[in-house]
Amino acid sequence: MAFYVRAFTTTCPGALIDSINDNVNITPTLVQIISIGDGNSTFDFTATLSGAEETEFDNVLAVWVCPAETDPSPNPVDNQNFDDTEPPAEDVIWSSEQITNNFAPLTRTITGTKSVSGGGDLTADRTVELVNDQDAPGNYKMYATNGSGTKGWYDQPSGGGGGGDFDEFDFAESLPWSDTSSTSYQRKLRLTTSSLPAGLYRIGWSYRFHSSSTSYDYKGRVQLNDNIDLMIHRQEPQDSGTDQSLRAGGFAYYSLSGVNNIDIDFASSKSGKVAFIAEARLEIWRVDPSNTTYTPGDVPGNHGSGSSGGGDDD
Repeated sequence: MAFYVRAFTTTCPGALIDSINDNVNITPTLVQIISIGDGNSTFDFTATLSGAEETEFDNVLAVWVCPAETDPSPNPVDNQNFDDTEPPAEDVIWSSEQITNNFAPLTRTITGTKSVSGGGDLTADRTVELVNDQDAPGNYKMYATNGSGTKGWYDQPSGGGGGGDFDEFDFAESLPWSDTSSTSYQRKLRLTTSSLPAGLYRIGWSYRFHSSSTSYDYKGRVQLNDNIDLMIHRQEPQDSGTDQSLRAGGFAYYSLSGVNNIDIDFASSKSGKVAFIAEARLEIWRVDPSNTTYTPGDVPGNHGSGSSGGGDDD
């Protein structure tokens, strides 16, 4: 669209539009004439006029006279041929107040500020976006600033001090007392995970235990996938009564993915002596989705991990 403002008014804008559109020396179509007050009008063409076309346009305005009105009475003969064709819509002439109230000027601008960039005036389609935005930042990203104050998409924080993610949570428990007199490990509880997305996971465990003997060790362990000892526990109880039972527990971090099995096993260190276990609990959750390669450098051996007391390895 192209707009031309002229010091010109007319009482017959429809006739003038027809005259200009019938002019073979003017190619673009005149869509409407808008009166903007103070004796001025805006002419709305479908395209920009060439220099010769604009001269021809001005020449038409200079000599324009509204055509004489004809008798509106219909010819009696034509009355027999009337049909249901709708009459053409009347030409709309907008006042300057109507234009101000209904349209935004092309010089008005919409621009971004602070964390938003882009925009511009209304002469074309405009877009706004975040500073340093990306089409696909990826999972577990957040829009923030780095250590230099640069805005953009960064990994979400992880670790105990900073919050991070707490997802992919699962747990299992077996609360009643179980016992064995075997020196081979017996399973008390297994947690089989769903297919885990890759990341760093926290595995936690706890249980209550005692033994029928105060001379031989209670044996316990926590295993990952039947081949990684997360905790080996041996402890000689000071009392064989159930009211003197002890507790053990701990946690470890591993980078995992897929289906995993976590077990709490127990045994007696002396055949015929009974080991007891109850309130066994396992839990796992992902703490860092971006850490997929962490493995503890010191896998626990023959030492406890948070048990309530120590014991001798007999």
